Amino acid sequence: HFENCYGIKKLRHTFDFTKSKVHIMYAPNGAMKSSFAKTFEDTSLNRNSEDRIFKERINHRSILVDNRDILKDEIFVINRMQDADFKEASTILANEILKNEYDEINKKLNDGKKDFLKSIQPLFGIKENQIEQTISQTFNSEFYSILESRATEIEKITSPLYNDIVFNEIFNDKAYKFLKEKSFNTKIKEYISIYDKLVNENTTLFKKGEFNHFNADVVTKSLKDNGFFKAEHKVKIKDKEIGDIDTLEAIIKEEKDKVLNNPELINKFNEIDKALNANVELRNFRNYVENHQEIIKEFLDLENFKKKLILNYIATHKSEFDTLLKLYIATKTRRQEITFEAKKEQAEWIKVLNIFKNRFTVPFEIKIRNQEDVILKNEPASLIFTYVDGLSKKDLGGIEINTSLSTGEQRVFYLLNIIFQIETRKKISKEQLIIVDDIADSFDYKNKYAIIEYLKDIADDAKFKLIILTHNF
Repeated sequence: HFENCYGIKKLRHTFDFTKSKVHIMYAPNGAMKSSFAKTFEDTSLNRNSEDRIFKERINHRSILVDNRDILKDEIFVINRMQDADFKEASTILANEILKNEYDEINKKLNDGKKDFLKSIQPLFGIKENQIEQTISQTFNSEFYSILESRATEIEKITSPLYNDIVFNEIFNDKAYKFLKEKSFNTKIKEYISIYDKLVNENTTLFKKGEFNHFNADVVTKSLKDNGFFKAEHKVKIKDKEIGDIDTLEAIIKEEKDKVLNNPELINKFNEIDKALNANVELRNFRNYVENHQEIIKEFLDLENFKKKLILNYIATHKSEFDTLLKLYIATKTRRQEITFEAKKEQAEWIKVLNIFKNRFTVPFEIKIRNQEDVILKNEPASLIFTYVDGLSKKDLGGIEINTSLSTGEQRVFYLLNIIFQIETRKKISKEQLIIVDDIADSFDYKNKYAIIEYLKDIADDAKFKLIILTHNF
């Protein structure tokens, strides 16, 4: 007995399963079939039902079996494939409730990650969808593991460096290849050798390998930004006390000029500048080098420089970074718990895959991605799709499937989940009512009839009763 349930104004009907274990409700689209299924689903989830448009209307929902309220675990609703959300679907194989929760957590994480990557994208100068891969490849680790393991290091960066340098202007293919050339590398070494000599011999403020003019600029900026001198504090350099920012900046400029304006160093820089100027494709890169001579020292260890840039980029957007990291850590335990629960269902999923292969036809082979790990290491199962085109063979899974599910792959997820739920329910001793809403609507004729045959087999099980909703006469 339903009233004001998702457009159903009033429906009161008795289904008699003594004559037949299967009832088919035929009606055209728009005749409340999905509303009927959704009201049953609400009951199975202990969720309130309501009118979709006129929410203020008084609602009534009662489902009685032999004059008693039906139990929530006596109902299983199979929704139309179009109603399933595949946008953020994972390839983890788990029961519907666990998988939906896992996918919801992943969706929140993905939304947070998109916001974070969007904030740092201008510093990278590449597309947002390339930044995660760039970070992972640079640190040779998974994206979230990098954020978690480097969090303390990022937190310590109070005055981020190089945030006016665009990553892709330095680490594009052409510039990177040029920096690796032996002749250019020799010029860099000669420049650094003279620079270090001048730092040691011509200045009293700087010290090779410990404190150079760039470090001095960072310290000065930090003192200025944090109101150090306004609080009437002083800095002592050698035997001289300095109590204002202007005097400190003047001393540092004087020390810098002793190094950077030295004729020998200028000569070596001009050699570097000439090499860069000779290549038209490196003009932008040359401008960075000219205006940021401090990065020349970084060219001796490009991989380390790449890491330093990324960490400093992240440190310029600590708020977005902290938000994402907190969300990742907050959901980490629950994701691990779901993974652990999913491990218990592995044998059932292998059985489900075999049922699918024997009944349905798809243009790719489907298997469990980590079959050996599932059996030997007790890891959760995930899917892989194998496509064959002549002699060419391609496996897709994980990120490729996560980012873009084709219609064919969506159907596989949909059907596998249905088979899993039903095969699991076969182990329950009590009778169960299965509501099927236009299950075969999105499939070709061969698979449409495979579904009907599977429903017939379900109906032959003594514990199952079926109400099938369809607009396909």
